[in-house]
Amino acid sequence: MQKWDDVYSVKSIITENDIYLIIYQPLTNSIPEWSDYDILLFDEASYTFRKSIAVSPKSNTILLHANNPEPNNNDLLYIGNNKVLSASVCQHVYNSTLIRYESELKILDLITGDIQFITNLPFKGKNHILLNMLNNNIYAMIDDHTDSNLKVYRLDLLNINNQVNQSEDISLVEQSNKLYALWSYGNPFDGRWDDTNKKIVFHTTRKNQCLQIAPSIGSINNISDNYIGRNVSVNGNYLSTDKFIGELDADFNLSKIVYQPTNIRFRPFHFIAHGSKYVSALTNFLSDTDSIEILLLDNEMKHNSIIAYTDTPKIASFNDEIIMIGNGMNTYDSQHLITKLNLETGQQSSISFGSIIDPITYLNRIDINQNKYVVVVWNSLVAMGAFSDDIIKPEVQIVSTDTSVEKGSTYRLTWNCSDNLDELMKYDIYEIIDNQERLLTSINDISTAHFDYTIPETDKSILLKVYAFDSDNNIDSDEILLTPIISPIITSFTINTSQIESGDKVNFSWDAKDSNYDTVFSIYIQKIIEVKSKNYDILPPVDWDDIAQPPPPIWQKIAEIVGRNTISLIINNHEGNYRFKISSGASSMLCDQNLSVKGSNLTFNYDSFYPKKSLSVRKYGANIRFQWGVDQIPNDDFLYHLYIKTDDSEIYDLYAVTNETSYTVKFNSEDLGLSWKIICEYNQKQFESMPIDIIFDKLTSPDIKNLELINNNTNYPTIEIHFDNLDSVNEYVLYRRCNMSNYREITIVSQSPFIDKNIDYDNIYDYVVASKKDNILALPGNSRSISVNLNFVSSILILNENYEILSTNENIIRFQIEPEEGFHFFKISLSENPYEDTPYIIIKQKEVILYNLKYNQTYYATIYPLNHDGKRFSNISSRLVFTTGFDNRQITSIPVLNIIECSYNNVLLQFSRKRIWGSQFTDTVA
Repeated sequence: MQKWDDVYSVKSIITENDIYLIIYQPLTNSIPEWSDYDILLFDEASYTFRKSIAVSPKSNTILLHANNPEPNNNDLLYIGNNKVLSASVCQHVYNSTLIRYESELKILDLITGDIQFITNLPFKGKNHILLNMLNNNIYAMIDDHTDSNLKVYRLDLLNINNQVNQSEDISLVEQSNKLYALWSYGNPFDGRWDDTNKKIVFHTTRKNQCLQIAPSIGSINNISDNYIGRNVSVNGNYLSTDKFIGELDADFNLSKIVYQPTNIRFRPFHFIAHGSKYVSALTNFLSDTDSIEILLLDNEMKHNSIIAYTDTPKIASFNDEIIMIGNGMNTYDSQHLITKLNLETGQQSSISFGSIIDPITYLNRIDINQNKYVVVVWNSLVAMGAFSDDIIKPEVQIVSTDTSVEKGSTYRLTWNCSDNLDELMKYDIYEIIDNQERLLTSINDISTAHFDYTIPETDKSILLKVYAFDSDNNIDSDEILLTPIISPIITSFTINTSQIESGDKVNFSWDAKDSNYDTVFSIYIQKIIEVKSKNYDILPPVDWDDIAQPPPPIWQKIAEIVGRNTISLIINNHEGNYRFKISSGASSMLCDQNLSVKGSNLTFNYDSFYPKKSLSVRKYGANIRFQWGVDQIPNDDFLYHLYIKTDDSEIYDLYAVTNETSYTVKFNSEDLGLSWKIICEYNQKQFESMPIDIIFDKLTSPDIKNLELINNNTNYPTIEIHFDNLDSVNEYVLYRRCNMSNYREITIVSQSPFIDKNIDYDNIYDYVVASKKDNILALPGNSRSISVNLNFVSSILILNENYEILSTNENIIRFQIEPEEGFHFFKISLSENPYEDTPYIIIKQKEVILYNLKYNQTYYATIYPLNHDGKRFSNISSRLVFTTGFDNRQITSIPVLNIIECSYNNVLLQFSRKRIWGSQFTDTVA
């Protein structure tokens, strides 16, 4: 371990045989990172420390207190039988009068790393606590803030050395017309450290057990020799856990693994199959959309993908739909959620209830039976509902928009309504005034989606509500709040002049009876068209008064004023004679005086105006550069005012005053469009352009729809990337990241799909795509991930007979693997000692020939699967034990032996070389 600056405290523990060092460093420098502690075992021979165990992650701080990690605020005491007692004191000061004390006692198992909370100690400690053992009695000495005295307590602990096995995840399942009880059993945590793989052992002491309870009571059995995981569910002969999907035999034993997710983000979860179509499901959290992707698996392990907003759900599937229950996400955040989804139409309906602060802690508090009855139990509450009927309410929406209505007038209330099964029955219309509700009418003819309502003579607000009913008595409603008003009566309307030049101001004034600060007045302008008569030397053939005249120009609104009776307006882009009128509600008046407007000496060049009509912008906003121009030669005497009116505004707002003919403005994601205009000051006059209306073309990016792994288990795997092609987009920028690194652009394509060839095994790839149009790059859509892994070898079956005695010193080993498809190598180890592992050869074929073995020797051959890089990726292996035959070779010629030298101490021998049965003697001196 390094980074000693982050270490808060260090404690040592001496047992009967070992010395431990416990290091507290809560900044994820520990190994593994989810632990705040490093527990190291001292090697007396080498004077070094090695990792011993990892502490259970039951809380962020286990042995020492989070708020007081100093050595004096806690103490550790070894009490025998590999158990360490931990005591800590802490003071929380909220204010001068509110102080809370915590004193905790816990126990650490030095074998498994498991932590057990024992009790809160009955004293108020702040700064010091000391543990000691004397004559098999445990004592705690603290400075007690109750009376500021130093006190010693004796701690009597009973049964603290018992290793308690725990049962959890209890459930009832049916299989082959038998009822079983399932649960997991054993020590919930095993933190013994595997230094080779740099991880803890975990669930070696834990088992999944079952008991047949109907039609007769059976015996308790382990479902598998190994711990198979949590949230076990059984559907037919298929068993699902949070790790894999397996197949059960007739005795409820796990016979084989049929599906193990290749993408580490997908995991099986609790699933009930009431239909025959699906046997299990996988779930994956989509952080970008705060939703869950669910893959429903059939018995061929093919999947159907759906998106839901139910976190960690329990799901029941039927042949045509599914029902799921869990914690709500997205718009259903902090609630429990029941969702029913039609698998044929994709239609979802949801009911939310309760609160996450009242959690449904265990999935066995939820049940969904084959009749689609749902029962949920939490705290002291129980809820039950039948989901076999239609639970989707109609959708009704009032489309009337006027909310200020004149007393005594007739108001038409209009709405739209739809129902998922087209089973609308009726509408009820209610009036609510001063909290008094009254049914106005019931409409049984559902084709009638309006009601004429007479506004009463009242000064109070009126709430109108529309209720829509379907045949299953599902109800939806919408409402609109009306404000009764009295229309003003306009009594006068004048202007201050009869002749101006274009760009001059005109003052308007008026009077109205019964107006107030909320009264809205609108001023309109209309050009006067004079029809010139013709002179004829003879009588015309027809009466000219009977000839149809061209329609007069329309009235153009030039101002809307609230609560005032005067305004000054610039009149430009007009030339000729004009008349004006003013209106408010049902009252209007024509101005007696007309206005003559002389032509302007400044004109706008609308060809240089930008933008016009529509503009591509990002979904979440855009910077827009406005450009304009005039026909005159511009100079510093031209001062331009940029006015913009967005969709949520009633008036034009001034955004810029500049001598330039362009200006950039940033707009947010809520704006759907805008109207803009330019007012140019020149020669002490103001000239106004016509307004330019723009609709924003929100440029969005498609989501990655599917990632398909092609040519897997070969030398050159590829990923095919699919997304929806958008109608108005011809360029897409693809980004990729590997193993949670930064996204990088990999290509620009014109359409989907695209095949990424630059990938490798043992990596997780994330892809996103961004639309590009008019040099605008939209924000990327939702990403998808895919894990590129070789097929996981679940078993190796050696075809040779085990413990075979051969007749020669050669052996051919043949084997099979499950699954058969896989881009694998195999390491063959061969040893004469069962406890040794000596590499012999690495091969790709599933056959190896062993040559020139010793005669009459027992060999241990072990086969390990390797990945494409020649590295081991699992603990799967298979061993063959065999013994070679006796040496039956015969010497057909005797070597010539000459005695060269002989003495009392030794004899020097020399013999000739002969090849006998493939062996070779060499010169030897003895």
